[in-house]
Amino acid sequence: MKKIASVLILSLYVACSESDSVKEDVLASNGIALSGYDVVAYFEDSEARQGSDSTTTEHNGFTYYFSNVEYKKLFDKNPNQYLPAYGGWCAYAVATNSIKMESDPTMWKIQDDRLLLFYDDWTTFFTGKLIDEWNQTPINYEEKADANWNNMTN
Repeated sequence: MKKIASVLILSLYVACSESDSVKEDVLASNGIALSGYDVVAYFEDSEARQGSDSTTTEHNGFTYYFSNVEYKKLFDKNPNQYLPAYGGWCAYAVATNSIKMESDPTMWKIQDDRLLLFYDDWTTFFTGKLIDEWNQTPINYEEKADANWNNMTN
């Protein structure tokens, strides 16, 4: 029941919030990826940390913020190591519904050396956190999300 409620709420959210930004392959607002969160900090510090607008880099047309110059250098050296899976969109939504739903940068996990982000808001109070659902069978969800993302972006 919890799973069905999560899927219904995800579908309703997407239907109500469809916009031009939802059609992009990278979750960004005004060209700033991941609400300005430092993608390197997830890996290096195991922490969701807001970056600074004074320490940025451009990659594929999007601006990435970093919490320090060292993390910017790490990203510039190998951006693909740090870019979030599924463009930063909610991994659960990609896996279960093949949709791009805005994620919460504070709801995340590293799986198979990839940064996965998840949606979270007041609705998950009723349905449970999507990251918890994902963690019940992470490999199955990852395989579904990978297949769906390939179909969504190709």
